[in-house]
Amino acid sequence: IQEYHAEFYEPHYFEVIEGLPRQKEGYVELPSGPGLGIRLNEELMNSHPYLPLGVSERGI
Repeated sequence: IQEYHAEFYEPHYFEVIEGLPRQKEGYVELPSGPGLGIRLNEELMNSHPYLPLGVSERGI
């Protein structure tokens, strides 16, 4: 595999997105179910809600 593969560099991706394909013996395994077979871990995402940042006095 010549492309960037998050599994080796950023393992937290597998906590946020469930069902990401894994590399095995130089190949990426196909999902066993329909479609891409991935799901967003909504419980984890909801535990870190979006906090909007206000505009500073300088407008930055």
